[in-house]
Amino acid sequence: LTIIGFIPWEQATTGDGRASLLGQLDSALADNPDLITIQLGEGITVFDGLTDDFTTLINYVKARCPNAQIQIIGNFWVNDDVNNPKIAAASACGVTFVDLYPIATQESVYRSYVGAQVWGDDGQLHTIEDFTVGAHPNDAGMEWIANAVLAAIQ
Repeated sequence: LTIIGFIPWEQATTGDGRASLLGQLDSALADNPDLITIQLGEGITVFDGLTDDFTTLINYVKARCPNAQIQIIGNFWVNDDVNNPKIAAASACGVTFVDLYPIATQESVYRSYVGAQVWGDDGQLHTIEDFTVGAHPNDAGMEWIANAVLAAIQ
């Protein structure tokens, strides 16, 4: 399992800016993984050309790992400006789209909150104090996402 935080791709404001970052994936793709999940989008604020940018990203990954199954994971927050380009790019590239809309619309079940108690990587119990952190999926949401990814594996 390799996890790559690709926040700079989300924060880039142009297609060229996003494309210039793709080389940062090379070391992880060199391991020739058999499953690649791409979960990006919640941090995107510039939507122009986003379908093309996701298509470029998918094609970059496909060229380096032609035998891998690639899944594009939908947003866990409702945002059609990001989700629709993901769907279009996944379809155009022939890769799997894993839709998270069912949990995005059931916040009281699948989303955390300020004041929630969570276990940290340090093994300690922490209280969520930040709204953005609290807006992310809770354990039930993460379990739902994991099950959706597993169900989509071919």
